[in-house]
Amino acid sequence: MNSDKILIVEDVRFFSNLIKDKITSEFGYECTIANNFQEAKNILTSQEEPFMLAVLDLHLPDAPHGEIVEYVSSKKIPSIVATALINDNVRDQIMTHNVLDYIIKEGKVSLDQLTETIRRFVRNNKISILVVDDSGVQRMQTRRILEKQNFSVFEAANGQEALDLIKDNNTIRLVITDYNMPVMDGFEFVSQLRNQIKMDELAVIGLSAVGNPVLSAKFLKKGANDFVTKPYHEEEFIWRINQNIEILDNILKLKEAVIKDHLTGLHNRRHFFSAGTSLFENAKRKNIHIAIAMLDIDHFKNINDTYGHDVGDQVLKHLSQTLKSSFRASDIVARYGGEEFIIMTVNMAPEKYPDHFENLRKKIEETPLTTAGEEITFTSSIGVTTQQASSLEKMIKEADTLLYQAKNSGRNRVLIQ
Repeated sequence: MNSDKILIVEDVRFFSNLIKDKITSEFGYECTIANNFQEAKNILTSQEEPFMLAVLDLHLPDAPHGEIVEYVSSKKIPSIVATALINDNVRDQIMTHNVLDYIIKEGKVSLDQLTETIRRFVRNNKISILVVDDSGVQRMQTRRILEKQNFSVFEAANGQEALDLIKDNNTIRLVITDYNMPVMDGFEFVSQLRNQIKMDELAVIGLSAVGNPVLSAKFLKKGANDFVTKPYHEEEFIWRINQNIEILDNILKLKEAVIKDHLTGLHNRRHFFSAGTSLFENAKRKNIHIAIAMLDIDHFKNINDTYGHDVGDQVLKHLSQTLKSSFRASDIVARYGGEEFIIMTVNMAPEKYPDHFENLRKKIEETPLTTAGEEITFTSSIGVTTQQASSLEKMIKEADTLLYQAKNSGRNRVLIQ
């Protein structure tokens, strides 16, 4: 997606302004409004940078039969159609073009549906779907539907090809698979897939032709999340896909709520002890080397007293981003409590500890938070223990002791032992 601009074509100025305000407040995207078909054509002819999306009124004074939808579709711009009237003929007319979805003009609920459709479109850009079918025609048809919704698409002609693709591509979050395929059919493919990946990590939608209802039950028993009968209706098909991805998203949010600190997005104390205990035991067996660092914001109470707790929260978030960018994925960075943070490094070369943590201290000091036009500079004190102790708790206590020695000796410094 190279643009964050949205075109709104709507002849009722009040409604077009409502749409613009809603999109701007929800996403911050730049919106351009056209009040009729001719204005829209002029904008699209003169616009150098392409629009990411268009929101189109189906019936305009100078294009009463949906001509705007066909025109915008010819420009390869995905669109969302708004209409006060919907029936089977209108629905078929809309869905034959490059349309993501349509909304029925019903006040606030239609604006909520609009923003949800935009949110899905943006989200889909980061999601890959694997289509598994031995029919090249069927794969091409499904690919067309998915790419219109902004998904990335992989293809496989049988289950074995699909397993190989999934192994090499961790962006695949949903699989659409037919049953009847050579080499490895849909049942065997789903069975083997579920031996590797759980249902709450990757969704599977099984496909089968009309006339064999037993296949749906078998697919679900093998580990599919959902089932769709062919030939399917495009609108229902897309809603099934979105529903399965949203279920995965919600499960992920629940999992993260258990291990993440709600304010900073860092791991929480519970996760640190859960994951850290396992790493500590590994270090005791001398398979890896770990170090524990405790970090505290200097004079944090003064920040809260001077600027308020909202700014104090911003400082915590700002520092958390600095910590995230300063350590590897194999390390654990967590909020320990209040303004105190804890880090476990894994297999960092011992000679790098002094420079790494001193550079971190400087980075915190030299990267102020800018809020409401004001720069807020703050510092930190850090205690680091690199010595293997008899328990994780003793290492944490040693790092905590070094932290308070750093604070008592003047703050804004690092002590390593």
